[in-house]
Amino acid sequence: MSQRRTLVLLGLLSILLLSYYLYEHRYLAQKRSREEAARSLFSIKEAEELELTVKGKNYLLRKEERGWRVLKPIETGADEDLIERMLKRLLEAKRGRVIEGHPRDLSPYGLKEPRASVIIRGEGKEEGVLLGDETPTRMDIYAKRMDREAVFVLSGEIWYEVNKDLYDLRDKGIATFSPREVKEIEASLGQEVIRVRKEGEGWKMLAPKEVKADRERIEELLQRLAKGKVKRFYDTPGPMEIYGLAPPRLLLRIKGGPTLRFGKAEEEGIYAQVEGRREVILLDRSFAELLPWGAAEWRDKYPLTFNPEKVRRIAFSYPSREGFSCVRGAEEWRILPQGVKADGDKISAFLWKLKGVKVKAFLPLQKAEVNKDHFLVRLLIETEKEKWGIRLLKGKDLYFYEEGKEEIYRIASKDEELFLKEPDDFKYKRIIPIKEGEVRELRIAFPHKKEILLVKEGERWVKRKPKGKVENWKVTSLLWRLMALEYLKKQKEEVEGTLSPPQAELILGFEKGKPEIIFRLGKKRGEGILASVRRGERENYYLVEEDILKTIKDYFGNGK
Repeated sequence: MSQRRTLVLLGLLSILLLSYYLYEHRYLAQKRSREEAARSLFSIKEAEELELTVKGKNYLLRKEERGWRVLKPIETGADEDLIERMLKRLLEAKRGRVIEGHPRDLSPYGLKEPRASVIIRGEGKEEGVLLGDETPTRMDIYAKRMDREAVFVLSGEIWYEVNKDLYDLRDKGIATFSPREVKEIEASLGQEVIRVRKEGEGWKMLAPKEVKADRERIEELLQRLAKGKVKRFYDTPGPMEIYGLAPPRLLLRIKGGPTLRFGKAEEEGIYAQVEGRREVILLDRSFAELLPWGAAEWRDKYPLTFNPEKVRRIAFSYPSREGFSCVRGAEEWRILPQGVKADGDKISAFLWKLKGVKVKAFLPLQKAEVNKDHFLVRLLIETEKEKWGIRLLKGKDLYFYEEGKEEIYRIASKDEELFLKEPDDFKYKRIIPIKEGEVRELRIAFPHKKEILLVKEGERWVKRKPKGKVENWKVTSLLWRLMALEYLKKQKEEVEGTLSPPQAELILGFEKGKPEIIFRLGKKRGEGILASVRRGERENYYLVEEDILKTIKDYFGNGK
């Protein structure tokens, strides 16, 4: 075959391939696109108006500069997310197979009196569709374009998208404002006025008295009002007395936000009205629990202001027995007059719990049914610069009084045990002197079993003997238990036979230069089990809770 003929044939082949490409990728693609467009339920791409008739009720919505609004049957804001989601689904919907091209009767399809109709207007066009009954499979529904005769099937999801009532379509927000921008709130209950102002990260009550306000409750209310939803609307409410709004039970003025009137609170919710709007709304009953029905309800319920981290001394005074003090030195806490070491963690926990005692009621000093001078215990808490005197009082209820204040605080009866402390409650009783992260090696031995050797490599524990895997959390958990282990009683010496042999022996190794600690657990004795702790030449004996032995056996007693 000559070279010229070959080139001609190659040229013809190229033309054929190009023609096929143009046909396959352009013509057929365009044809498929036209067919797909022909199957679209709507040709409109950008909707400007939506008219729904659902179960005989008509709703008209229009897109305005600030978003979608309901125009019929009332004028109000629309639920933007719901409308946009509905339109996206409608404009992307495709028609299914045609059931009947020219039906004489639409009744069999539920289209003579359709359960819904959808009209979309936009781009200078108006297009509508009727939605009828479900098909026998109940997966689809019968539908018909308003401008055509054919009945076709449509995904049943379309019905669920448009099956909405006025409540669904409207904006259910309570009020539009930014809680962060609110600096002051005033609540009026008849003649009583409660005023709070934001100061830094907290809130302060200015009236009826200047005290710290309940930040958590105030800010939760603001968030709920800004983000919450109306439970029910009363667009033609009638007499306001029905709802307890003439006059309102509470008038709430939010500077930088809305003014709201609150009325009756019933089991279903609380009635309210936003100033400037005609409708009455029903809010969830939880709103009533956040509103201030008295000044005390917006007061901070944790009035003690000391900083537990800065306390240097705590003194306990009792009317009929000797008191004691916990005093913080340069390196440790001590209990006086006993002169023994105190557990700093126990003292810190006590102070934080004391600061966290919640007030149930604020009572004027002159009206309290208890005498502030007849106390169960008096606490004196000192930092380097300040002092707080606190007295625990008991009458019909339990109270505490902060010296220098003009009121007494009623608290829960369960808080009594928090205040009534003995020196032994703060005594340092830990028996294994280790710190977090300093143990590098752990050997565990049980009678008649091979010793387990665990070594820390980086942040992980590795099982060297017998070789295998170890769950890191078990080693870490055990070491935390050992750090916190306290004695029930000190023992002067080993009781014969109780540690020979031990039920478990742990040897804790450290970095070079620090002697290892040998911890042995023996037999049960009285309310606990005997334990010994040896470091260097010194060995001490204690009675400890039995559950430490159980933990060691559960974690490592089966060889795992």
